[in-house]
Amino acid sequence: MSHNPPLSQFGSFFNPVAPPGMKTHSAHEKVTVLEKKLEDANSTSKEWKQKYEASQERIGELFIAGQKEADKLKTKMRNETSQKMELMTKSKIDELQKQLADGEKLKKEMKTEFSNEKATLQLTIKELEDKVAAEGHQILDLQKDVDAEIELRKKTHQEHAQEKMSLLMKISELEAKMAHEGISIYNAVNEKLLFFFRTLNKPTFSSSLLRYCSTRKEWERCGCFVCVQAPNVCESCLGFVSDFVEEICDKIRQKMKEFDLKVLEQEYNANVIEDLKQEVEQQKKEIDVWRKGTNDAQMEILKFSDENLQKVQEGKLDWMEKFYNAQNEFTSQKTKYSVLQHTLTEKIMEISRLSNELQELKESYELLDKSRLEQNKKLRNLAKDLGNQKDNIEDLQKKNQKLENQNEELKKKRDDLYNEVRGVHRQDAEFPLELDACSHRSPSVGKKES
Repeated sequence: MSHNPPLSQFGSFFNPVAPPGMKTHSAHEKVTVLEKKLEDANSTSKEWKQKYEASQERIGELFIAGQKEADKLKTKMRNETSQKMELMTKSKIDELQKQLADGEKLKKEMKTEFSNEKATLQLTIKELEDKVAAEGHQILDLQKDVDAEIELRKKTHQEHAQEKMSLLMKISELEAKMAHEGISIYNAVNEKLLFFFRTLNKPTFSSSLLRYCSTRKEWERCGCFVCVQAPNVCESCLGFVSDFVEEICDKIRQKMKEFDLKVLEQEYNANVIEDLKQEVEQQKKEIDVWRKGTNDAQMEILKFSDENLQKVQEGKLDWMEKFYNAQNEFTSQKTKYSVLQHTLTEKIMEISRLSNELQELKESYELLDKSRLEQNKKLRNLAKDLGNQKDNIEDLQKKNQKLENQNEELKKKRDDLYNEVRGVHRQDAEFPLELDACSHRSPSVGKKES
């Protein structure tokens, strides 16, 4: 603001005589200058006021824009975070945690059930194996007993057959012996009788007799005669013949006795053979009866064994059916467990996928939080700028107040000048000659006033 000259400089209005070389100014010019200064001050005040209003409007606009942007960001972040984090994360995380807990519980239950079923099946299989083994041992024992009984009966049968064969062989030997002895006795007797009758009978043809030579111990021809139709035997030959005949007769009697003894022995042997045959027949009948009983017993044993085997086989089939059913049940449970394990794996994959989505949401939330922090930083900067603008506005207000005060002072000075000017006009009206003299003295001042 320019320095205003003091009012004492306007003393030329009251002193019409100005010192030489000094420019004189009229009161009107002073008033004009003051009005101009006042207008300049008013225009400056208006400019500052307009700037202040513009800055206020700009600050308001910036503040409103910052508030709107902050509200938008807050609303966006709140909506996004609330919608995604609250709706998705909480519900889905709770649901996934619940599903995971249910899956873990189901997995534990399935593991427990599977272990119980496995233990039950193992116990059932072990019981079946033990029972089948016991039945097998029982069958083996029965088979051994049956085989032992059959072997014993076979052995007894073989012994009876051997006894029978030995008896038959004895009988055949006795028969052969009797036949051989009878034939040999018959042949010997027949030869002796033939020789006897040949020697006693008179030959019908010419032949020489035999003579026994005691020195050579053999028969030789008798050369003492020639045999004719009725030859006469010499004494030596006759004595020899008689002795020979007696000897032959003794031998024949001896042989006859032996033959009788042989006949008696043969009769006895025949009786013995007959008894043996009857005994053999009786033994045959007994053996047939025993064989029939053995066959019946063997058939009964085989029937009993077949029945036991059939029962064991049926029991084995039943147990095998139970075993296969249990195995099928075990397989189905295993399949169910595999399906549940696959489902659990899918749930775990879904949980991992949702955890990845949650991680992405967390990252997006972090990005949004980061952008929110940046916006907050911007808002703080805007608030700082707003504070600076407020300080500037306060400075402008102070300057405006100062200008208003100066304007008031200028208005007061103007009023004072107007009052002085009015007083001067009144003086001019009272003293016109002095004013004319002043006007004649300083025509330039008059021009300026006009």
